[in-house]
Amino acid sequence: MKNVGRKLLIDGEGPLYKQLAGLIHEEIRQGLIEPNSSLPTVRELAEEMSLSPGTVMHAYEELETRGVINKVRGRGTFVRSQIDTQAGKKDRAMQIMDNLFCDMQELGFSLRETQIYFDLKMRGLEDIPSLVNVMVVDCNPEALSVIANQISTVRGVQVQCRLLDDLAFVPGLMEAQPDIIVTTANHFDVVTNAVREDFVMRVVLSPSRNTIAKLAKIEGDSVGILTASDRFAQIISDVFGDFYPWLSQTPQLLFGDKKIESFLDSVDTIILPDYYSKLCSQSDLSAIRAFQDSGGSTIEFTYHIDAGSLMYLEQRIENVLTNRQ
Repeated sequence: MKNVGRKLLIDGEGPLYKQLAGLIHEEIRQGLIEPNSSLPTVRELAEEMSLSPGTVMHAYEELETRGVINKVRGRGTFVRSQIDTQAGKKDRAMQIMDNLFCDMQELGFSLRETQIYFDLKMRGLEDIPSLVNVMVVDCNPEALSVIANQISTVRGVQVQCRLLDDLAFVPGLMEAQPDIIVTTANHFDVVTNAVREDFVMRVVLSPSRNTIAKLAKIEGDSVGILTASDRFAQIISDVFGDFYPWLSQTPQLLFGDKKIESFLDSVDTIILPDYYSKLCSQSDLSAIRAFQDSGGSTIEFTYHIDAGSLMYLEQRIENVLTNRQ
């Protein structure tokens, strides 16, 4: 493993756990680490390379996901005798996606705009008339992610997300009319000004009991809010402002800010949006993991569709499917 340590210092680009995973994988491919051989424990490799145990643990998790290594309870971590070919395909697919995003950024498109045009292209390629097309519209990406993930568990739907500001400004966005458009009560009037009202339904969002319980326990700690949008940070403050006045003075930061490490160093606990790993960059995610490894506490603000709204949505989806038969 000494070769890995030397290369890691030379390369010095990207998250350390990604570097470590990539270099171990490369040494396995070159035969420097033989199939079925055992790897050092997390603590041993961390001490050998002067890395945190969390970095090594994440590297091993990455390699296990790729199908390169196998963890055996009570015995250790071993190189697989045959590298999973499916994992190789996954690596190749991720590289293609990375190249696509880089090309789009060079053309001047943001990640959000790239997602919009990617979805438009996919919609043109797919031919699945049996599925109900549900479009989720909201003013912030956090709420979109929460609503979309919950709706995607309903049978017979395909879900697409649109920020409220995109409805009027993206050419071709509404050319294929969705079967159902879902939004919150705050945005119902704006959405119905852009599309027919009978396509639109309102849902009510509420924080989970678990989120409420966790927030109740942190009064007095040094707390920060880390989100993808100012609007969602304000939602967190508004929801709990009456019960926890200290939240209105809580420092806030957005994903992508270069000050994220110093921000995390200044707090004991951070409040994050649900599904935050889908909303932040890899560097943000690495900073959050380092914060957790150093003893920092995280609370995911779990926001979900209430039971009544979800039952009504399921009924509308069932009606669409029935009318197609």
